[in-house]
Order: sequence, then structure tokens, then C-alpha cells
Amino acid sequence: MTSEPGDGGRKPAGAPAEGSPAGMGRLADRDSVPQARAPLLEAALERAATSLEIALRRILPGDVETALSAVGTTRSRTFLDAILPPSLPAVLRTSWGGPILAVLAPGLVSGLVELLLGAPAGREPGPAAPRPLTAIETGIARRLLDEVARHLQDAISAVAPVRLAFERFEPVPRFLDLGLPAGLALTARLSVRAGPLAGAVEILLPHATLDPVPELLGREIEAAPADSAWTEHLRAEAMRAGTVLTALLHEQRFPLREVMDLAVGATLMFDRGVEDPIELRCGAVPVATGKLGRHGRQAAVKILSVAEGQA
Repeated sequence: MTSEPGDGGRKPAGAPAEGSPAGMGRLADRDSVPQARAPLLEAALERAATSLEIALRRILPGDVETALSAVGTTRSRTFLDAILPPSLPAVLRTSWGGPILAVLAPGLVSGLVELLLGAPAGREPGPAAPRPLTAIETGIARRLLDEVARHLQDAISAVAPVRLAFERFEPVPRFLDLGLPAGLALTARLSVRAGPLAGAVEILLPHATLDPVPELLGREIEAAPADSAWTEHLRAEAMRAGTVLTALLHEQRFPLREVMDLAVGATLMFDRGVEDPIELRCGAVPVATGKLGRHGRQAAVKILSVAEGQA
């Protein structure tokens, strides 16, 4: 295979070009990109990567891993100019009106074909040839993109309802209409590994597409309010859990020789009186002190004091 998950079949986007302006000069540079995080969207993409991995394990043989990486901001023009053949761009149409672009890395589709058609275990997928896809390759690419769209839809809908659907492949990036060429867009890489296969799906989400749902941009993840019913249920279950309570008579250091010379009938002398209180511990945490006594034929402890925070 000719590409690794790290490249995705594209030149690195977002890195300053050689000789690019710095400092105040970048403020006037039309290619400079203000970096802004979208925590809610990033969390949704992480969830999509996890659920996609589970789905691909049902389809592909062997171990399958997916991972989200390279989340950032770029300009649509910069992203499109960085697409290298034979990468395969595809348009996903959203119910918000705008598109999302998914780019399959070179060799990803042909590698999937080899895996699904029973390529020998351990054999590296062949290099991607710059040629039109066959009907089988097109069908597998479409199936992969349908899975990507479905899991993106489910994950993003947890934040803002959306419907995603595959629209078309567009092998010529200059024909793609993603709004203003200089418009900002969020990017992410879904790396895919399945046995010897290693590839990636690059995702481009133009800000123009996300405009109807501004809550996806800039809003921090907020902790969900506590569910009182669940809190009470959890507390009740915790109160029923078993634990070990230890009655500690005394702790004292002895020379190692005395310990090694212990024998039946030996007597150890402690710096404690029989009336001195003993300590009750839960694990290593002191919980109370008490007086050792007897109740019938059983040893018993009468509680004298409870540790602070235990009462």
C-alpha cells in the first residue's frame, strides 16, 4: 500500500509554507488560518470513530482499529489543493443544506477489496494504481462511505440532529462546490487498520455547512446535571456492598531476628495494656476506636469513638 494513516493521501494541510509570513504579516495573509477548537464536535467524531471500529469488525477479517487524529482547521481551498491522486473524494450531503467531504486515501479501497476477497494473511496490499475504480471497488468504497456517514450521523445527532447520505464520488477535486474557496473548515482524520491494511478517511466539514448549528462550534462540553434518581440508586447499591472491617490490637516494630526466631510457645510483649482501646479499620482507613471485650462466647468491640467524617 502506498499510504499510511498519517498522510491520508494528501499533502500536509495547515502547516506554514516555506517563506510564509510570520507575526503581524500573517494577519494580512489570506492563507493564514485562525485555529479554533470545537469540543462538542470533536467528542462526536471520537464517538463516531469508536462505533465505526465496532461496525468494521463485523465486516472485515482479523483485528480492526480506527482512531481519530489530526483534528484542526484549514481553508477549503487548501484542503482541496492537497488532495493527491489516486485519492477518492466523496460528497456527503447533510440535512443542514451544505456538504461534508470524505476523502479515501490511496490504496484504502483496493486494500479492502483484497481483504474481503481473501488475500493471504500477512500479505501487504498492492499499491494503488491511478485508474478508474472497477464496479467491485466502487461498491466497496460506497459501502465504506455509507458506514462512515451512518456513524457520523448518529454521533453528531447527539449534539444537533442531522441526516447524512452519500451523494457522489468526485474524482476531480476542482469540481467540488464547498462554498467560498477561502472559507474555513474543520478537518479530521479517521485512521483505519485491518491486519496489513493501513489507510485513512479524511473528513472536511466546512464552517458554511455547520452555520445552522453554531452550538457545534466553540461551545465547551458541559457536565450533565446530576440525575437524583440515579444518584439515590447508586448510593443504595453502594450501601449494600460488602466490606472488611479489621480490629487492630496494636502495631509495633520488632527486630528481624526476633521475628525469624518465632516458635510455638514464644511470647511477644506489646506496649499496650489490656484496657487500652483498639482501632477499627476499613482497609487502611481508620473508622473508629473501641474496647475489646466478650459477648457470650464471642469476642466483641464496644465503640468508643468514630473517626471524623464517619459519623
